[in-house]
Amino acid sequence: MQFSIRIEDEQKEKWESYAQENGYDSLAELIRVSVEDTIRESESEVPSQLDEVLDRLETILPEIESIEAVVHASENNIIQEVFEEIHRLDEDEE
Repeated sequence: MQFSIRIEDEQKEKWESYAQENGYDSLAELIRVSVEDTIRESESEVPSQLDEVLDRLETILPEIESIEAVVHASENNIIQEVFEEIHRLDEDEE
């Protein structure tokens, strides 16, 4: 299959120069390789980004669990203090 694209002469010269300097047989080969590289990169980019997110989550999870433990302990302390204060007030009323 063959298709045509329209580009400015200056752009074509730039691409042809790049293709020649970098060992491509033709401008068409440069375009084919570039498109395939772009597709391959976009397909592999998502798993790579997911791996980064998972790695970060693995480091954050222990921190979150630690914070949850502190909050839970604080809640228990507050509840205990409230009950003690209620008990003290009940004793004072008697």
